[in-house]
Amino acid sequence: MKIISYSDLHLEFKSGWKMPENIDADLMVLATDIITFQDYSLLTEFLTGWAKPVLYIAGNHEYYTRTPKDREEDAF
Repeated sequence: MKIISYSDLHLEFKSGWKMPENIDADLMVLATDIITFQDYSLLTEFLTGWAKPVLYIAGNHEYYTRTPKDREEDAF
């Protein structure tokens, strides 16, 4: 099994980092500080074209902002 791993991408800073083309791996591990849980669209965009399993391990940076669910609960 081939595994590719990324960490600390901080996609919320919109650095324009894109996944390399033609990755030959069976599993992707995204380990800590990839996005904040406030905006999942950056992660969706990053994973466009990747059709294999992803293991996501949240880090401290993911929790720096409140989640959409928290905002919905406050509105209720």
